[in-house]
Amino acid sequence: MTSSRGSKIRGHRPGADRSLDAPYRPAPRAAYAVEDPAAPRGVVDHRIAKQAVVDVLARNPVADDEYTTHINPEPYLLRAAERLGDATARPCPRCEKPGLRHVSYVYGDDLGDTAGQVVPPPRLPQMAREFGEFDVWVVEVCLACQWNHVHLTYTLGDGRAHR
Repeated sequence: MTSSRGSKIRGHRPGADRSLDAPYRPAPRAAYAVEDPAAPRGVVDHRIAKQAVVDVLARNPVADDEYTTHINPEPYLLRAAERLGDATARPCPRCEKPGLRHVSYVYGDDLGDTAGQVVPPPRLPQMAREFGEFDVWVVEVCLACQWNHVHLTYTLGDGRAHR
């Protein structure tokens, strides 16, 4: 007959020394040298993923929720694109009308209250010198058809922890 071992197990349980109520905090990254804090690093172009969504929506305009989020943006994103977005020379990949805009969001541990907010691109070089490392997500938004998709992601900052 097999019996439960229960509390007879000896040893260390990973994470047992941490309170369940305490928020998870990743270990701080080591500082590293950055030649130009305002030069984008780790650039990811989301063109292929964007084209795949455009193709699905062209074949099936009533696609499931995974795809309709690209044509039903949050009202905040539309307002941000209208008021703070940078106009581009490219037409919308979905409706092909002019007026595609780029909205830049910033994320990072060093940013404090600024994390998750829209930042005008001219302010990014100044922030790159003030903060250790943060990610910039550039979202393209069409005000005509409400298309939206991540255009680029990249990292800025001087590589030193500031907080």
